[in-house]
Amino acid sequence: MAHRNSCCRPRCRASRSRRSRRSISAAGWQRCVSRAFGFPRGALLGAAADAADQVERQLQVALALQCAETVGVTDRALEFTLEWVKERYAFNRPIGSFQGLKHRLADHAAQLEGAKAVAAHAAKAVQAGAPDAAIAVSVAKSHCGRFATEIIRDCVQMHGGIGVTWEHDIHFYLRRAVSNEQLWGTPAVHHERLCRIAGL
Repeated sequence: MAHRNSCCRPRCRASRSRRSRRSISAAGWQRCVSRAFGFPRGALLGAAADAADQVERQLQVALALQCAETVGVTDRALEFTLEWVKERYAFNRPIGSFQGLKHRLADHAAQLEGAKAVAAHAAKAVQAGAPDAAIAVSVAKSHCGRFATEIIRDCVQMHGGIGVTWEHDIHFYLRRAVSNEQLWGTPAVHHERLCRIAGL
């Protein structure tokens, strides 16, 4: 039995390599799908060779929605951080009155406005089916993914000890921003995608 299996394996590998060299037609793909998953041939949606455009379209929609969610998460986290630094006192004054925190909050507000702008442009480009929609969603994803986590992590620091406990909700916002940064491609992946689109 062991001898028989060892004899079969090289033949199977050879037949697989011969099959992989041949290109499969659209009708061949339909037969493969119907055999593998038990679907009737008529159940295939769209043309077998035209899936790339549909997948790209769905990716653009997913990225536009994700960027909008990330912007909303960041906006809310920054909003209640601003409320916190006005209410939290140290050395008989609100901690938001210290120049170091003012500069950090101003930087975060500017980064958030940029994220809102690129996310809105990406959503409009995807909705309109613009030719630069792929560029718009990758720019939005790389910007929102990078700055959202940076902003919310700093917001956690500004909250002090309560920011790293279960008593405050800010950790939910940070978790969502971190997962969104990784989902559907990191900012670095989208930088590479933009380079490919530009032919670099």
